[in-house]
Amino acid sequence: MYLQECLQKKKTKTLEGKFPDLKNNFHRGCILWAVWVEICLPVQKKTMAYIKKDPAINLLLLLFITILFSCQESLYKATGKNEPEVLFLHVKSSRVMNSIDTATSTCDPAIWKHVYNPARLKVINNCITVSGVIKESHAESDGDQHLLLKPDVSQQILLKKKNIQKKDGCLVIEAVCINNITEAKVGNACKGYVNHVQIPKVGDHVKVTGSYVLDSHNGWAEIHPISKIVVQ
Repeated sequence: MYLQECLQKKKTKTLEGKFPDLKNNFHRGCILWAVWVEICLPVQKKTMAYIKKDPAINLLLLLFITILFSCQESLYKATGKNEPEVLFLHVKSSRVMNSIDTATSTCDPAIWKHVYNPARLKVINNCITVSGVIKESHAESDGDQHLLLKPDVSQQILLKKKNIQKKDGCLVIEAVCINNITEAKVGNACKGYVNHVQIPKVGDHVKVTGSYVLDSHNGWAEIHPISKIVVQ
């Protein structure tokens, strides 16, 4: 209740008076106010007699809040975000990430030798398995098969902003050296390599195993290269 009122700017002056250092971080101040009013004050009221005898309780409560928001500040810096809900989103994201199979995923690291211009791909996770529906599939001039995978709801945390904006909420997944190469600059990247990955049809629900990377040229996330695709 207090948090909602605060966010509606009904307690701005009170906040600024009680926490003057939070003037430039209004939303964060709202959360601090809610913690103080909805948690700390009730505790104080129930134990007022004891608190009067031992003012150190007040200091301990304030220390707890300070530590809480110090941790949140570190999280802001680590994630590059500046929203008060980032702490709670981080916890939720961690739980969702547990649904993505990394423990039993098996990838062939030798495939990386045949990835054209691998420097553009920033590896986030060397090997994961993701499930979803194939929404698009076409051959690229560099010999790769370019597919779009709509991840299952439990795994959509893998999507980056550009995946949502440019790829309709899909992960880009690529099987390397599986088509004829018509792009001269690819050179000998595929020489001597035969990719046995079976390309699924559009509409198939699949499990894809491969490296989870960020395409630094385009800003979206990919499974690239693919080590295995299983149609379910």
